[in-house]
Amino acid sequence: MSFLRGREVHLSVILIIALLGVLSGWAIGCNIPMRPENNMPAFWGLLLNNVKVGGMVIVAGLLTLGVGALFLVGFNMMILGASTAGVYATSGIGPILSGVLPHAPCEIVAMVMCALVGFEGWRVIAIFKERLVSGECVKFNVKSTAFLVLGAIVMYVLAALLESGISHAQTG
Repeated sequence: MSFLRGREVHLSVILIIALLGVLSGWAIGCNIPMRPENNMPAFWGLLLNNVKVGGMVIVAGLLTLGVGALFLVGFNMMILGASTAGVYATSGIGPILSGVLPHAPCEIVAMVMCALVGFEGWRVIAIFKERLVSGECVKFNVKSTAFLVLGAIVMYVLAALLESGISHAQTG
């Protein structure tokens, strides 16, 4: 996976923040009972919302050298954890298996890919520093960044297809 080369630390930090977000959200959501809704949202609405969130993660990350991306990832994962815990407390595992599990992994992977793009500012600084110190022409590797953006879009399309066509809460 050459597109991750040089991004391992950022990926690790993003995944840790995501995990902490889900766990803290779960702790909060256990005390907030929620009822799942049995709805089938439209593909285009879901896709546009997901791409908008991904764009916000990228822009926030680029403007803040990744900090904004981490905040948005943590916040979104906290919402996921809280809503999942609240639904579980009220209705059990069924709505989570049928309403969240089919599409959530695709959305999470896409958001992580967007957050990695949000850290590109750090990579630019590191590359310029290396160029100044070594005098060598270190490549930025725009292809890997483009791969992350296109991969995130593909994952968001897949998530929207799954959520609009397959994922729905079994509310009984």
